[in-house]
Amino acid sequence: MQNPKVRLAAKKNREVDENNLVNYSAWMPDVVLYEDQGYQEGLEKLAFHPNPAFAPKTYEETTLHAMSGVVLIDLDEKRIARFSGPSRSR
Repeated sequence: MQNPKVRLAAKKNREVDENNLVNYSAWMPDVVLYEDQGYQEGLEKLAFHPNPAFAPKTYEETTLHAMSGVVLIDLDEKRIARFSGPSRSR
């Protein structure tokens, strides 16, 4: 990371990632539906699945719209503690 060009590229990548996260967070409530499933191990448990009323317009929206699974949220820390989707058998 001594190279200024490498540092600048890394900074730009972080900025792009942060902007994407803000954008995804803004439209995620429209893309998937959440179902409160109570608490698990002291964490808020939410199941999520595609919102049938949502029509994806971008590749990112299409990808996220196809997701389903469970998210565990640490309400005290205000962060996602665990995220899982259905496992696939091969």
